[in-house]
Amino acid sequence: MTSVLSICRLNGFTIDQRIREISYSPSKVARTYLAFIVNGYRFHTRQYGQNKSTMNSGVYVKRSTYNEN
Repeated sequence: MTSVLSICRLNGFTIDQRIREISYSPSKVARTYLAFIVNGYRFHTRQYGQNKSTMNSGVYVKRSTYNEN
């Protein structure tokens, strides 16, 4: 069985490096973050807040207002 990569090389096509990387298999290495923001919601790990003078273990939501005028 001929691989897609071999066919592409024979025909002069190039495959984006990111596409090649995800085609091999799932990665066994996980990337971690101390904090991140998704759709306006801010999340922190306990490790991030460990040396802070105050810590809120809840979810932070930035409020926005809508004016119908």
